[in-house]
Amino acid sequence: MQDDYQAYVAPKGPQESKDAWPTVDVVSQPHIPALDGLRTIAVYLVLVFHAGVSSFDGGFVGVDLFFVLSGFLVTGLILAEVEERGGLRLGHFYARRVRRLLPAALVVIVATSAIFMLVASAVQRLPWTGDAQSALLYFANWRFIHQEGDYFGADVDKSPFLHFWSLAVEEQFYLIFPLVVIALVWLRKRWRPALAVGLSVLFLASFAAQLYWAEHDPSHAYYGTDARLYQLLAGALAALSLRAVRRNRAQDAGNRLRPGVGWVFLAILLVAATDLVDFTPSTRGILATLATTGLVLTLAEQKDRSLAWLLGRPTVVYLGRISYGTYLWHWPVLLLIPYWLDLPAWGMALLTFAVASGLAALSFEIFEHPLRTGRWLRRFGWRTVVVGVAASAVLAVTAVPALLDSHRAPATASTTERPSLELAGAGDEPIPTDLDWAAYSAEVGAANAYCTLEETDVCTEHEEPTGPRVMLAGDSHSLMLTPTLKALAEEHGFSLFRSSVGGCSWQRGVTKPVHAEAKREQCGEARAALYGGLIDELDIDTVLLTQLPRGNDLADLTDEELIGDALVERTVRESLDYFAAEGVRVVVLASALVPKASIGDPLECLATSTLISQCRVPAPTSAPLIDSFYRTADVRSDAVTVVDINPVMCTHWPVCDALDADGHPIWRDALHFLPSALSKRSAEIWDLLEATGAFAS
Repeated sequence: MQDDYQAYVAPKGPQESKDAWPTVDVVSQPHIPALDGLRTIAVYLVLVFHAGVSSFDGGFVGVDLFFVLSGFLVTGLILAEVEERGGLRLGHFYARRVRRLLPAALVVIVATSAIFMLVASAVQRLPWTGDAQSALLYFANWRFIHQEGDYFGADVDKSPFLHFWSLAVEEQFYLIFPLVVIALVWLRKRWRPALAVGLSVLFLASFAAQLYWAEHDPSHAYYGTDARLYQLLAGALAALSLRAVRRNRAQDAGNRLRPGVGWVFLAILLVAATDLVDFTPSTRGILATLATTGLVLTLAEQKDRSLAWLLGRPTVVYLGRISYGTYLWHWPVLLLIPYWLDLPAWGMALLTFAVASGLAALSFEIFEHPLRTGRWLRRFGWRTVVVGVAASAVLAVTAVPALLDSHRAPATASTTERPSLELAGAGDEPIPTDLDWAAYSAEVGAANAYCTLEETDVCTEHEEPTGPRVMLAGDSHSLMLTPTLKALAEEHGFSLFRSSVGGCSWQRGVTKPVHAEAKREQCGEARAALYGGLIDELDIDTVLLTQLPRGNDLADLTDEELIGDALVERTVRESLDYFAAEGVRVVVLASALVPKASIGDPLECLATSTLISQCRVPAPTSAPLIDSFYRTADVRSDAVTVVDINPVMCTHWPVCDALDADGHPIWRDALHFLPSALSKRSAEIWDLLEATGAFAS
């Protein structure tokens, strides 16, 4: 998470040969203790933010500080070597990066994998294998962008490897940036402003990407390399300008900085990290970038001695030097603490500070610092890179899967102490040990599919020359039902079409504000067609509607000030009235049983418990409010019928086993039945659908 220039500054001595480790003149890149102090601020801002301390709900700007500082330091090092040696030895540059960043990361990833194998369930760990592998190979940020956009993706904020996204951004920068600088330095021989102009253009391009993605996809704006490079490049431009200033003191822009201005920059940074201002993450990042750039230049030019004195205190400097290790350890530690202790946010922050900083100090002294500064290692350039990359790849395909994919039950898990729930007529049998957690977790039913008026063949699941024509519409619940409905269509001779998009309500005129713009557009396109002539175009006879219970997560597309229950009631009524006016029969599936919080994810419960009775799911005492709107429509309209498949899935209603009599799980997760469990009950589901009369020829 940082660039430690101390490791690169070789002591002055006899002139080395051309093939020796390149000497970087300490005059060109002096050690400024206060910059280490900035690292201390950065890492502990991130720590208190991740600990959930509400007053620092913008503490993630500590990452922005790291980015600017890294860009500043690495650019200074590259330019110093290029100008003093006439070129950059890429092998040695990459070797320094490998020795600086890789050893600690390898230890943390393997140790984290081993520890979570002991405390987390096999179901929890399933997505973490890919997370750890992407962390080892430094593309974690792109993996998390993909997962954020995948409706069935894991909750990325629960991954113990989430924080490696920022290290991935930096490593991608370190891989490409030296080549860019070499090219621009070569071009500068022919056009003097080439380096400054080139870096400025890249900065503006990345800044534009940040503004674009902040509007269209906040996850990409936060994790995307293209949207984050502007912060590293801000540091690079600061380093470039500082070198120019030092070459020409007569035009020293830095001298215009006044004493005390550093405190102003620090105050701006800290305010951006708190709840005192209500900014978007993107705006906070831009503000933090400006403040950090000013701070770095102020401290580098020693324009604010009081601030430099404070940030240069030995303890503050040392905490900054080990901040990389602290950053690596803090997130796994934060996720582990709740397995044993229930602490308030500040308690979590203080305990994590002690544990993560202690581990970081131990790691730094035992092997990080020796590996980084050992002179015997300096003669190995590309060989160090090859060994480092190979070690990462080997661990990614061996140790990580062996640990995280293990079916081993957790040694410590609160669910193992969950009391059994009595169920009349059912025994208290042990959970089978051969359940395929990965296969069950991977079942989503079907991919998104919907027709538009211009393209009406992409949503066809099954078509018959005769028989009713049925449109299945809804969110991820329509995806989980698709295999069952398709099999029923083939068996009973009806045509099946879909308007299915995960996370998208079937109600007309609503959206989920939390979705990225691309997702909202996809939902809007699917529903615009469904309510804009697709029923006539496909000659639909029956519409089958299913979704999760919807409520305050919805917003009105027309920007009217109608929210919550009133919005749901209106849009349910208007949507069902539309279908009735189109002359089609409507079958609405009642909301699927969602396990109570005391059970959580039944599949995960099965992976952490010993007895089937510990994972029994009690039915709620009342149905979701949206179901009352469905049933009101059923009463007032002959065209609408509500069908409840919960008793089919739960044969001992109102208490349900998470496993059926054949040892097959019922739920995929806390919000969805397992598609294969639905398919096993297709005959019973067909009886309910057929009884509506909506599927008659």
